[in-house]
Amino acid sequence: MKKIIATLIAVLLFASNFTVFANDYDTHWSAASIDFLIENGIVSGNYYGDVNPEGIITRAEFAKIVNRAFGYTDAGGEQVQDVRADKWYYNEMKIARNAGYMLGDANGNSNPEKGITRAEV
Repeated sequence: MKKIIATLIAVLLFASNFTVFANDYDTHWSAASIDFLIENGIVSGNYYGDVNPEGIITRAEFAKIVNRAFGYTDAGGEQVQDVRADKWYYNEMKIARNAGYMLGDANGNSNPEKGITRAEV
């Protein structure tokens, strides 16, 4: 009985070692591209490290990706009226506005937490 329990524990520990390194895209068709983007600092995933390749990308996430991909870093002095300074994407949205590719809607709002459409991209 002790041998069976020890074997089960060993199997669970062995399996858990691989689980730690698993990600949410390893079987996705775009896994190689995602690995490339992560390795080059363009995509980093969320707080848990998940990339969520089938999810909706927000305007703030898109801004971060474009900023990294094109090397945009200058946030300029202009404020983004609908983005609070305590949000993770505050500088990303300022950089996007300063770079000129995300200027906002008719009211000047950048809507950072709204999903971005293909037309907007």
